[in-house]
Amino acid sequence: MSKIIACVKSIKSLASLHKLKLLATLTPYLYPISKQEGSMLEMEKYRRLLKSSRKTIERLRREKKELYERACVDPLTEVGNGYALKELSAKLEKLPKKIKEGQNDLIAVLYVDVDNFKIINREYGHRGGDLILKEFVEVLRGLFQRKADSIIRLGGHSDEFIVVWLARDKKQTEEYIAMAKSFLAWVRMPKSNIYFSASVGSAIGKLGRETLEEIIQAADIDMYKNKKGC
Repeated sequence: MSKIIACVKSIKSLASLHKLKLLATLTPYLYPISKQEGSMLEMEKYRRLLKSSRKTIERLRREKKELYERACVDPLTEVGNGYALKELSAKLEKLPKKIKEGQNDLIAVLYVDVDNFKIINREYGHRGGDLILKEFVEVLRGLFQRKADSIIRLGGHSDEFIVVWLARDKKQTEEYIAMAKSFLAWVRMPKSNIYFSASVGSAIGKLGRETLEEIIQAADIDMYKNKKGC
């Protein structure tokens, strides 16, 4: 934990990082001056400083990337978490300026809730329930394996997931959603050989017209309409 805190502090020191970048940029221009003055020792010092600063910048970039990935990933299922959802929402808000009409300008959301998961937890224990959730995520990954598909677990102890992707053709998207709903209506876990169902809701919104939160809410309402026993 202390190492992570130290990394965060290092990354937040943007001023220091900018200084290192500036030094890395300016150092080559200092060489002719040092050479003209005949200061080979000074030249070597600048070379070493440049090399060291570049290594530091690369290390900070790697650490920043690792910390970002940790922050965005659910530790159990290894799909996106609440923070990843916020990042995705912010990203989609900026897209309307870059995407033309009819060019992947639809946002499709699938809201998935594992039915009777409390019973599964009671029968197999929380550890068994966690293993089943991990298997279920692998099933979702098999269904949604395109690069543009984002699978997110809602809450740290939740059996609810959403899948978000951009689409162009509404009819094809509705057919794809119908196929996914049919498949998830009765699922067999490949490793544990357990069968259970999942209630699925869906919604399709227009990029720039509805926010991701509004589309998720609509998919959530649709999921409860379809939920078994309701």
